[in-house]
Amino acid sequence: MKNVLVLKHYKLKNTSGWDPVKEHLWNDADHQNRLIKIKQYDDMKKMCVSSAKKFLLSLDEIIVHESEVDNIQTAFKQHFLDLYDLWKNKNTNILYADLDVLFIRKFNWFEFSNKFVMYNKGNSGLRYHGHDMHPDLWNMAFELCSVWDLKKWDYEQGIYIKMVYHPLNWIHQLNRTDQQNKANMVVNLPDYDSAENFYHNNLNCHAIHFHATRGESQVNRMVEMFRFLEQN
Repeated sequence: MKNVLVLKHYKLKNTSGWDPVKEHLWNDADHQNRLIKIKQYDDMKKMCVSSAKKFLLSLDEIIVHESEVDNIQTAFKQHFLDLYDLWKNKNTNILYADLDVLFIRKFNWFEFSNKFVMYNKGNSGLRYHGHDMHPDLWNMAFELCSVWDLKKWDYEQGIYIKMVYHPLNWIHQLNRTDQQNKANMVVNLPDYDSAENFYHNNLNCHAIHFHATRGESQVNRMVEMFRFLEQN
């Protein structure tokens, strides 16, 4: 049995398919801004990987899906296919994280469940694909994948939400105390003035999803937290 952390970091040929709110982040007319954003994502990948190596227990391997794709929507779709190939061809538990996720405390995420789990309460930025999750979840997802809506920004996320609520998945076990405790281990869009204070005041938090595309403040908070963790 192998426990793998998977990240995605595809190179986009163009910026079509971005949500209008986020379009300014990848405006081809603003070459300098594009270069800055590319460096930010490179830096976030390094921070995420570093935190995983430090805090993920029972981790065997880190895989970064990297290839050149047409646009952000084809990146989402390609990642779905790449993830399935990894799950299908190996006896593998997969923990997936967006690049703007930091792990901040030691924990074995791989023993949490043998099912499919979304840790972000409706957001697919941190999720777990157990090696023996029911194949019918993938079958349903592939039906949705075959009619991918390239104009819908969160289409990928919608697929994963349907998977987690599938009757054959774990969602009906949410009333169990251990599930409830572990389901609150991820903080989204943290708002704090001090990484150190946040860390000590949120003892149950084991990972943070910064949602860095929401603005520079979240990028800065991720960098601040990473520096604090490196010094402690």
